[in-house]
Amino acid sequence: MTRYPLEALGAVREQAERTAEERLAAALDARARAAAAVEEARATLEAHRRAEATRRREADRLTGTTTSAALLREEAFRRRRDRETEALRREIERARERERAAARGVEAAREALNDAAVEKAVVERHRARWEAERAKILERRSEEALEEAARGRR
Repeated sequence: MTRYPLEALGAVREQAERTAEERLAAALDARARAAAAVEEARATLEAHRRAEATRRREADRLTGTTTSAALLREEAFRRRRDRETEALRREIERARERERAAARGVEAAREALNDAAVEKAVVERHRARWEAERAKILERRSEEALEEAARGRR
């Protein structure tokens, strides 16, 4: 029987589909890691806020007479904590952007997988039609050979 002329293309399409599936799995994993990073950054900021609230309550409880040096230390401490809080907020925003980028990657990978599956299906349908046509041709030839043999016996 004649070899299917688009066999190599079919193999390429199957490989493209497998690659697209692997890329989708990697993109889903990246999105999950990005979402976990957002949650971790949020938890860090919340822990930071709780620690600051606890520290302030404790400072208020222990404060008796306040010296100017103590006030300066407190102000320096608060400025540092404010910078830390802002840095944590920026980290949350960066983590959210990475999460959005990962979600876009997942969508692109899904589209690529869909395209690869469609292209593979096109080749498979073409092969099925080609094989059916080949079978009809072989059947017709066989019938013609039988008719020729029957005419030769007469």
